[in-house]
Amino acid sequence: MIKKLILILTFTVLLLISQEIDTVWIKGYNTPDARVSFDVGSSIAIDNSGSNIYIAGSSGLKKLLINYNSQGILKWARSELSVYSGEGAPLGLTYWNTRIYYTVCMTHQSNPIFESQIYTFCYDTLGNRIWGQVFGNQYYLDYPVGLFIDNQGYVYVVGTACFDTTAEDFVLLKYNGNNGNLLWWKRFWSTYDYVLDVTVSAAISRDSNSIFIGGISSKPNVYKRALIVKYSTNGSLIWSIVNQSCSTLIKVLPDYSGNLYVLFSENYLVKYNTSGNLIFEIVLPTIEKINSIFVDENNNFYVTGSIFNFNNSTQDFLLRKYSSNGSILWEKTYDSGMNDEGLIIKGFDNSLFILCESQQGKFFLRYSYNGELLNTSKFYLYEYEIADFVISPTGNEIYSIGSVPIVSSDWPNDIVTVKYGVSLKRRQK
Repeated sequence: MIKKLILILTFTVLLLISQEIDTVWIKGYNTPDARVSFDVGSSIAIDNSGSNIYIAGSSGLKKLLINYNSQGILKWARSELSVYSGEGAPLGLTYWNTRIYYTVCMTHQSNPIFESQIYTFCYDTLGNRIWGQVFGNQYYLDYPVGLFIDNQGYVYVVGTACFDTTAEDFVLLKYNGNNGNLLWWKRFWSTYDYVLDVTVSAAISRDSNSIFIGGISSKPNVYKRALIVKYSTNGSLIWSIVNQSCSTLIKVLPDYSGNLYVLFSENYLVKYNTSGNLIFEIVLPTIEKINSIFVDENNNFYVTGSIFNFNNSTQDFLLRKYSSNGSILWEKTYDSGMNDEGLIIKGFDNSLFILCESQQGKFFLRYSYNGELLNTSKFYLYEYEIADFVISPTGNEIYSIGSVPIVSSDWPNDIVTVKYGVSLKRRQK
């Protein structure tokens, strides 16, 4: 175990086979505390110059914030101490104006009486904590799902909070980004009687004027349905929608005109206008599975996931482009000969970067907005569970954050960060 970190970095590099998107370096962070046996990488951010990468994760009782430079050199690591392990990993890691923000569910050792509250922290680029704030009360089950910063530097945290013993509700918090003062908080609940309104996804509008929250509203043994609300960044409730057609919401995503896409696991996608009225709905066939959605500057949208291949009875990677009115513009599939699936899709400079998974492991594909396959890669460390990735400001690098799971009782897993180099020579606009 003493040389485990060197060993894992050595054998993983040997197992990498890539095309155009090449692995540059791999870094594993294992807590210095030998008693800890479970590390999880959960969130990642990059500064405006691309010189510093910030990652967040959990290691036993510690909530970690770690800074690497672009060469993979560890600059610093900081931690917040929890009373219990397994409460949650840091989310919403965001770099803004030389500061780093994240939110996490935890029972902080400085306040051990109140369990599982929503903590939000702000650090500077040297690793100094600027402020930390907590929201919650004596009731259990307060946890965040995301953090957003508007164009004025105000910080919004969205999650679920339990305000009494009978229900859970959506909660939206607004902080002053400079000093951490709580400016206001909003609670949304559908009814009082034993109804659980659980936040699943949230997003800020492109103009920073609105916050969208989506989740599940359920009354045990009675009903389960989707709930979507829209707030102004001043804290006013603009509208709320109950969608009776589906119950398992995956993601809410605004376009560049203030309309909202909502993706459901039941192969169902809807678009609402700025007033909350339905524009269209798309019901996908059961042979497809959609995991992620992206909207470009022209309000065209892209979905990725998988589609069943009847020729070899496997799942193929699927990428499809729609116009803003819901018409299919093109569709692309990718077949490695095994089960393939698109997990997360992001855009940069008229191209799409997609994190994919096959039975061999995670890999990336890059397509133009016109559907041309530009780059491929293979990453055969199948144990590497990637939580998220970021694209550098130049588009020449990708950084992923994730974890290598426990292999044996004396081999604690690592928080693993990987840098990939991207060839842009074939990029088309």
